[in-house]
Amino acid sequence: MSFPKPTFSLEELLAELEPAADQLDGYYTTAEWREKLGVGEYRMRRLLRLAQRQGKLDARRILRPGIDGRLAPSCAYAFRLGERQCDSST
Repeated sequence: MSFPKPTFSLEELLAELEPAADQLDGYYTTAEWREKLGVGEYRMRRLLRLAQRQGKLDARRILRPGIDGRLAPSCAYAFRLGERQCDSST
């Protein structure tokens, strides 16, 4: 089974995100990234994997409210844009 290739590459995505780096200074879940970028789940996960393999992704656990209202740990990601490292306080 073959899956469609993304309509944009990781390099194109990072180049597009560079001007908005100040607004994207933080860690977001896969769902939050999908919403911000307007891409599907498969493409977003593929972009995250590519970024991780190329050393352009930081990952950490953050607390987000679950459907029951309690805080639960979630995986969150931040792209490394240019030479800038992601803010670790977020």
